Amino acid sequence: MLLSAAMLLCGSSLSFANGDVDFSYRYWLSSIDAQSGPAVVGSASVDMVDAKDALGIQDENIGDFQLDWHIDHTHKVQLNYFSSEVSGTAVPNMRINGWDLTAGTFHTEVSIKNFQAAYVRYFDNELTPDKRYGLILGLRNVRVNADSTQLDGSLRFTKDFNLNFPTVGFTVETGLTGKLQGFAGLSGAYAGSRGYFYDGEAGLRTYLDKKHDVSLTAGYRLLKVKAEKSNGDKLDAKLSGPFFAASYRF
Repeated sequence: MLLSAAMLLCGSSLSFANGDVDFSYRYWLSSIDAQSGPAVVGSASVDMVDAKDALGIQDENIGDFQLDWHIDHTHKVQLNYFSSEVSGTAVPNMRINGWDLTAGTFHTEVSIKNFQAAYVRYFDNELTPDKRYGLILGLRNVRVNADSTQLDGSLRFTKDFNLNFPTVGFTVETGLTGKLQGFAGLSGAYAGSRGYFYDGEAGLRTYLDKKHDVSLTAGYRLLKVKAEKSNGDKLDAKLSGPFFAASYRF
């Protein structure tokens, strides 16, 4: 899916009509791995902070939504969105202004939002009718907001990242003439010293009816973003894990 990378809950090239729309819901059993910093928060210089080790952030499963509009046999428009809230309470393991922070227990909340709009151009091969490849061109917005507050309210740290960038990628689909289809996709962006982003997935899909209106999907997804803002703030975050999805065509 953002989104990425080809969020590929689309149907067989043999089974949809021009103008068909797929609505998909994905339940993602995601694990978070994130670091932020070094950064300046207010007048304090904060060293790199690990979301789990320093802040006690816990993994949360994610639900995301996707629409696929099949313009015709070889063209598709795709919209994907998810929003996730993770939190944790811990005595931070971090350094501020070069000193270990021993100020007590903090509660941290992190909001992650991802939206992608993409165009997919498929390329078929008459020699392999059960397989096709696609080029993905997209626009992605990723927002990460963090708020960490000491339980007695005496200290509070906040950080916001709002990232907008174009993405490019590819998708591969196999088994299009059978009951069980496979897919894989990857898309991303690279901005040199300012960072990079990629979103990839692979899995299997099966249809529950002859018209291919209802499908179930299982797979694995990995989303990675590394960014540095103009003021020097840095973010390095990864979401990964298996997912299950259901899709309906109308």
